[in-house]
Amino acid sequence: MNHATELQTAMEERRSLYSLVSLLFAAPLTQEQIDRLGDAGLSEREDVSHGLAVMGKCLRKHDADTRQALAVDYTGTFYGMRTTGGRAALPYESAHDAEGGEQMLMGKARARVYNVFKKHALRLDQSLNLPEDHLSFECDFMAVLAERTKERLVEGDDAEALRLLTTQRSFLARHIASWYPRFAQLALSLSKERFYHGALEFAQDFFALDADLLDDAIAAVEDETGLRAEDVALDMEWLETPPRDDEADRAGDEAWKVASC
Repeated sequence: MNHATELQTAMEERRSLYSLVSLLFAAPLTQEQIDRLGDAGLSEREDVSHGLAVMGKCLRKHDADTRQALAVDYTGTFYGMRTTGGRAALPYESAHDAEGGEQMLMGKARARVYNVFKKHALRLDQSLNLPEDHLSFECDFMAVLAERTKERLVEGDDAEALRLLTTQRSFLARHIASWYPRFAQLALSLSKERFYHGALEFAQDFFALDADLLDDAIAAVEDETGLRAEDVALDMEWLETPPRDDEADRAGDEAWKVASC
């Protein structure tokens, strides 16, 4: 992987795909969003996931009826109106961060994710009024860090780019891949529209693909710069804890500024 060009291109592609996952699971799609996805050539992206091709085929003849059908399925599946075995496919880490047991919102996962966002100078728009550990927000965070990584690479700040890459690898493992498979399995059993079956498959395939890509990107930066990931990485457990005044500088120069995730 060419450090100067291919890695920057890869970060932009990652940002785009994480933004797409966020869009799919944030809320029922609007007609404008369906129209845009229908024209995006998703059926030609089986290089990323067969699920994208399924989504594309479902939207080939999209109209107002398509929007209504998808809205009904989204509401029934992801708002908890349908359940199986007493469990709902709520798109929150706190609802799936342990095998079995009672599902809950605003659990420990939410607090940990909130602290990670804060230490990266990010917070949700207050109008959203949803817990930070929603899948869409976690994907927004990954998209933001992919964009920041690209910017640092353009600037030649390899150490900061490497730090951001290691943070993304840890966050993906601890806060997305750790619970998404359980959520997806449950959602597949409750969803009735092939579009969302494709969306769930696409997201799972992409997360697995991204884990490998991050490993490769970290190795490429290390090989080309002589830096070591363990020397620049921030500890994820520290990122997940509430900040103390004497730790503020450990999050970097941008910490504590208000931003929208």
